[in-house]
Amino acid sequence: MSLEPPSGVVAKPRLAHDLLRVAMLSAFFAGAAFVLHLPVVREHLFDVPWLRAHLRSEEGFSGSPYRFFLVVAGGAVLVGLGFPRTWLAVVAGTLFGALEGSVLAYLGALLGSLMNYEIGRSVLSGVVKRRLEGVYNKWKGRVRRDAFWWVLFARLIPFMNGTLMNLIFGAMRTPIAAFLAASAIGFLPLTISFVLFGSGAAGKNHGQLLVAAIVFLLAQPLLILRLWPRLSRQRKVTE
Repeated sequence: MSLEPPSGVVAKPRLAHDLLRVAMLSAFFAGAAFVLHLPVVREHLFDVPWLRAHLRSEEGFSGSPYRFFLVVAGGAVLVGLGFPRTWLAVVAGTLFGALEGSVLAYLGALLGSLMNYEIGRSVLSGVVKRRLEGVYNKWKGRVRRDAFWWVLFARLIPFMNGTLMNLIFGAMRTPIAAFLAASAIGFLPLTISFVLFGSGAAGKNHGQLLVAAIVFLLAQPLLILRLWPRLSRQRKVTE
């Protein structure tokens, strides 16, 4: 005689557990969005003179390395909470100029994305596998076989919800090496473009604005068009 409990007895607590995980994660990001939209928070986040006075020194970050780590950590937390990396790039370019702004926004976006990835991997992976097993197995196999290119393609699409994509790649247990390598490359065009937009607008530098527009309007679409045929062929092979 089997001593295992009926399937419904196990399924109900597991379902409640999965729903609780999703609800807690949703509440976390909803709470973060609420805080980031508070007037007092938004005033400081977009108050360029205040941020420049508190975060930037005359000699740059070479003379105050702790500020470098503070800004990178702050950017990573903001991106991890759902703050768009393109906004971070604009703010960084406005505050710190093209070179320093690019480094700060790039590192902040990369670390923030890694935070989301780990949340998706640890919190959502089991839930997605149990509740959407067919879809999970299909896409997990597809993504893992060509992980680098799928992540790179997602990074190159402008205005895609980066937080959601990070959570999905984590939930699908995308190899972390491919996730980081593709993110490191894929973040470059938009980061450079939006940092230059911020820096060029703040300094009225028309050359930077022109380069930003070229990268955004020409280089970015060309890279996407270059990648899509490869991913399309891969998708047909796995169907």
